[in-house]
Amino acid sequence: MADKKETTQVNFRIEKELLDWIDAHSKKSYSDRTTLIKRSIHELKIRVEKEELFTQKQLIIDKKRIKIVNDEIKKLGPIKQLNKKEKENLFDLSEEKEILEEAIMQRETDEHSREYWANEIKELEEERRKRRDKFISS
Repeated sequence: MADKKETTQVNFRIEKELLDWIDAHSKKSYSDRTTLIKRSIHELKIRVEKEELFTQKQLIIDKKRIKIVNDEIKKLGPIKQLNKKEKENLFDLSEEKEILEEAIMQRETDEHSREYWANEIKELEEERRKRRDKFISS
C-alpha cells in the first residue's frame, strides 16, 4: 500500500515538474525548444546507459519524460513550414527518441523479468526447505 501511495506522490510531483517545464519553455523559439528536447533526450540516454542507477521510480520518471519529449517534438511545427535543416533536426530527434523509448521499454521488461525470477527462486527455495524438513523429520 505504501508503494502505491509513494508512486502516486512521485507521479504527481513528476507531472507538476514536467508541466512547469513545458509552460516555461513552450513560448521559446524553435531552436530553443529543440535544444531543450535534445537536453531531455541526452539526460534520458545517460540514465538508460547507467543501469546501476535504474529503479522503478526512475522508470516512471523516464516514461513520463519520453511522453513529454514526444509531445514537444510534435509541437515543433507543421513539417511543411520547416526548412531542410529543421526537418533533418526533427527527424534525428524523433529517431533518437524512439530508440530511447525502446530501451526504456526493454528495461521495464527486464525489471519485471528480474522480479519474476526473484519470486520464482524464493518459491523454489521454500519448496526445497519444506521437502528437506519433511525428509529430515521422517
